[in-house]
Amino acid sequence: MSEIDLNFLPLIYDIIRSIEKDSQSHDVPTKLAELKSKLQKSREAVEKLPGIDLNKTEQLKQLHILQQQFINKTELLQKYKNKCNIEFPG
Repeated sequence: MSEIDLNFLPLIYDIIRSIEKDSQSHDVPTKLAELKSKLQKSREAVEKLPGIDLNKTEQLKQLHILQQQFINKTELLQKYKNKCNIEFPG
């Protein structure tokens, strides 16, 4: 999964600076449209994240299940490492 670009501050800063310099600037509408587009793309990307449709209780339950699976697999891996501690002459 690729990362979602949620860094809006530089774009907002550019918009504010453009407004401060010249309130009639032609850059402002372009930059506002760019911000709006970036916000929309971010919303769409966030909506596709797994688990976003779950409520807090369901997310916590899923987290607990995954944590338990991690603990179980770690224990199994440790048991396997301990059993396979064979030394070869060499």
